[in-house]
Amino acid sequence: MKKMLITMVAFLFLAGMTATANAVVLLPGDSGIACTNAVSPGGAIITSIGYSFTSIGGFFHGTLTETVRSNINGYLFEYLISNDSTSNTPISSVSTGDFAGFTTNVGADNTPLNPFPSTLQRSSDGTGIVFNYDTK
Repeated sequence: MKKMLITMVAFLFLAGMTATANAVVLLPGDSGIACTNAVSPGGAIITSIGYSFTSIGGFFHGTLTETVRSNINGYLFEYLISNDSTSNTPISSVSTGDFAGFTTNVGADNTPLNPFPSTLQRSSDGTGIVFNYDTK
């Protein structure tokens, strides 16, 4: 099987009324398709942490960097996920949680090196958000 190096950049913006450019508003129970060319609104970094991971069963390995930013419109949660060259399979979905009670604008960086999520989903209780990637 061909080994792949994949980097995904996804972000969630928690805000009052101002949306992230070209991001999709996901209410509890919603699903959608990510807009192309979503733009991160940036802001001051509150915290950033990176760590290595291995999937259950050891099928893929990589790094995850989570960054939280703050600006006048709210908080931005950025996720940079890299699937390294020793992985046997691609990453097909990324999920994150604890967004109940918040309005979320969800987007992804769409560049030639970054796969774009095929669909976005938010759980019915609003806590979880899933970025699904077409790995075929």
